[in-house]
Amino acid sequence: MKTIFNYVSSFPQYTDEFERNNESQSQEIMDKCRGDHHTEVCCKREYVDHCKKAVQYINLLEKKFPSNKEGGCKFIIFWAYSVVLEKKHPKLDMSTFYKELKVVYHDLFKNETCNNYIEDLDENKFQKLKTLGDLYENFEKFKTGNSYRGGKCTYASNCVNIYMEQFKNCEEENNTPFCEELEKFREKYNDFMKNKTNCEVRKILPSTRKPDIKVILFPVATLMFTPMFSCLRTKKRKVNNSNLCKENNSLRQTYESQRINSNNEAYHISYNSG
Repeated sequence: MKTIFNYVSSFPQYTDEFERNNESQSQEIMDKCRGDHHTEVCCKREYVDHCKKAVQYINLLEKKFPSNKEGGCKFIIFWAYSVVLEKKHPKLDMSTFYKELKVVYHDLFKNETCNNYIEDLDENKFQKLKTLGDLYENFEKFKTGNSYRGGKCTYASNCVNIYMEQFKNCEEENNTPFCEELEKFREKYNDFMKNKTNCEVRKILPSTRKPDIKVILFPVATLMFTPMFSCLRTKKRKVNNSNLCKENNSLRQTYESQRINSNNEAYHISYNSG
């Protein structure tokens, strides 16, 4: 089952699309707030712009990503937490925020768009998502070659620093959704860095996954016991060869004995006939 962590790598894609579609609906939203649908959050002037963006984002999902709305809804959760819920209204959770959007702007977007994908975040979960988001944001800017504060190599250096800081935390417990996504980032980074780059940064990031002890022990055991089995086979072969030689010698001696006896009998017969 997918979690919100599985969608972080696509957040830059949603960010670009959403930022390009910043329509002005503030006045329309304020008009609705003066009507019957007054709510605590979206009708406060300091929140209107954020609520407007949330509505625009959800409308955009219907148009731009009809078959992949879940990833867009997960991005909206992360975005809403970072710009509204964490900083300006820490007591409000995402479920309540989304319900208020539906009440005020029910005629502006389809209510069912993100109904099945909304979830609440705590501070710890949000910070881990933010870390992954920062990784992918820097990685995308590094790949596209955008210049900022010393060029694209700065972005590569940021990727290494962020990863190595989190690498320490995932060494002990690497089976969490966060650490699994961190490992996926490492694979993408290492694969991309196989191409020639002039940046003086680390090209290969270490894995957070510990080697499987069974996988290690099997070849070691094979190496240990193979010579012993070879030795046993060699000794067995020597014993078999020795037994074969003894049998051949015994057969040869029997044959020689029978041949001599046969010649003696022929001699006696010939002598007596004379």
